[in-house]
Amino acid sequence: MIRNKDDFKTEYKRLANMMFRRDPEHLTDDRDKFAVLARLVEREASERANAVEILSAKKKKKEDKRVYYFSMEFLIGKLMDNYLLNLGIRSEAEEGLADFGTDLEKVLDTEPDPGLGNGGLGRLAACFLDSMAALGIKGDGMGLRYKFGLFKQRIESGYQIELPDAWLDDGYVWEQAKPYDSVMVRFGGKVERTLKDGVMKYRHIDYTTIRAVPYDVPIIGFGGQTVNTLHLWDAQPVHDTIDMEAFNAGDYSKAMRERSEIEAITSILYPDDTNGIGKQLRLRQEYFMVAAGIGMIIREYKSRYGTDEWDKFPDRIQIHINDTHPTMCIPELMRVLIDEEGLEWVDAWNITRKTISFTNHTVLPEALEKWGIDYFKQLLPRIYMIIEEINRRWQINLPAEVDDWHSVSRGTSPLW
Repeated sequence: MIRNKDDFKTEYKRLANMMFRRDPEHLTDDRDKFAVLARLVEREASERANAVEILSAKKKKKEDKRVYYFSMEFLIGKLMDNYLLNLGIRSEAEEGLADFGTDLEKVLDTEPDPGLGNGGLGRLAACFLDSMAALGIKGDGMGLRYKFGLFKQRIESGYQIELPDAWLDDGYVWEQAKPYDSVMVRFGGKVERTLKDGVMKYRHIDYTTIRAVPYDVPIIGFGGQTVNTLHLWDAQPVHDTIDMEAFNAGDYSKAMRERSEIEAITSILYPDDTNGIGKQLRLRQEYFMVAAGIGMIIREYKSRYGTDEWDKFPDRIQIHINDTHPTMCIPELMRVLIDEEGLEWVDAWNITRKTISFTNHTVLPEALEKWGIDYFKQLLPRIYMIIEEINRRWQINLPAEVDDWHSVSRGTSPLW
């Protein structure tokens, strides 16, 4: 652990030699210096967090619940300065780098501002992640790895010009790709129903599969005693291939069309949805994030607890959805529990209700999302079936004596 300037210098020099085979004095690019500093911060935080976890594991009798926070935005901003302060080593870093002839402020200026959010929704999500880490709560974020974020603004002749925010051009040192933790996400196809032993079974067939690859970003809490993770999902083809026939014929755009359509899912935050194609892309984005996140949660739960403890799932897992965008967490968790894990509807519904919580930031009608049934059903056939059943059961259970039953039903039902 770093306790003083000399400890910092020793570790920084070791990492500089390991990463670039140079002493710190001979690193000329501030981005390389930043990369070394980021590695040092990650290792220091990991060492502290592991020590705390080992100590607390000996004292605790009850396992902590893990929180998963789903949000379309995470406006995390630049992380390095905050992490140095959280670890209590900012002065050691500033003085140690000065001894190597490096200005910390210039190094900090090289960090890109991640294009993962644009306003209060994303800032709130980032603050929740920071707060959970500071309070020692095990809590991970689930979001999308937008390649271009929202946009860069330029004013010409009094008018706004929107340019792509290519924040990943030089890479992002905080993220770590985890292709071996990928989740396969299904779109389209149809659902087969079969009656087996008096129980209706559902099988999704003829679907298109997209690979969701997590890029993990560490979230270091104040004091450095807890390190959580922001999982940013990137849309990629299942197999890295192109249409060779089209390519050899010189139709390069057609050869890359499938890849381009897949990568569009995680290209831009909030694509224009004033047309049908844009609406479908928004829907694909939202389900892609939800399915990838739920898939990871279920996989980790089964790895730790097996497949016989679903009744304890809400005691161990909390899923929070930030605004309306991730609400498909509800039918997706139901789908996994029923179709893949074999639970009955009532049991799956009880687990889902106890596990998922929701924050809504406004009651304005224009902020509440609505989807056309036709393209929703076409893109997500099994999810639509589950929403239909949720809707049916809700209307059955709505008391008939409620004043203006039809208006109440219309205003509270997921389908209308």
